[in-house]
Amino acid sequence: MDENRFDPLIEEVVKCARCCEGCLDMDLQDEERLNCARSNMDCARACWETAASLSRNSPYAFQYCGHCAAICDGCAEVCSQFDNEHCKECAEACKECAQKCRDFAHAEVGP
Repeated sequence: MDENRFDPLIEEVVKCARCCEGCLDMDLQDEERLNCARSNMDCARACWETAASLSRNSPYAFQYCGHCAAICDGCAEVCSQFDNEHCKECAEACKECAQKCRDFAHAEVGP
């Protein structure tokens, strides 16, 4: 198996995780965005776990990606409700990550 096969996807997932971690930090400072903070925490965790599964060529990597896509979709929806730069950036990173994870999961198991 090509060790670099998953590198682009890993980079996308890590980018999303880092973005969610940053948004989480900002959201914890505003009580009106605590739901966003919770979504960011869950999304970041799913992204880190997915990146790890891809890095070790886990036989369950496509399942991690499917799970990650669903959580990223939810986080994007929550973040897009707020009109500040970090939430907008996070929502976009989540949407991109969800699509790439979904594409990978479907490619591995079929539509």
